[in-house]
Amino acid sequence: LLWGINNGLLPSETYLPPVERAWAMLQTCIHPDGKLGYVQNIGDKPVGAAYESTNVYGVGALLLAGSEYLKFLDLWLQHKDNT
Repeated sequence: LLWGINNGLLPSETYLPPVERAWAMLQTCIHPDGKLGYVQNIGDKPVGAAYESTNVYGVGALLLAGSEYLKFLDLWLQHKDNT
């Protein structure tokens, strides 16, 4: 969603509230030691994931989401400074 907002494909007025809720929930998945939980295991079908479920690709997805959030904040600050 943030990529779409950042690239002008999705209106932030509509899509930013669910993005903010999702980001808040993602933060609750990070363990005190930095491990990311609720990452679904690799398989041929969807299965449940728990707080202790983790896998290396989950961190990459979190970092990608975080990088888009930083881009959004940077764009928002630039816009705010120009108004």
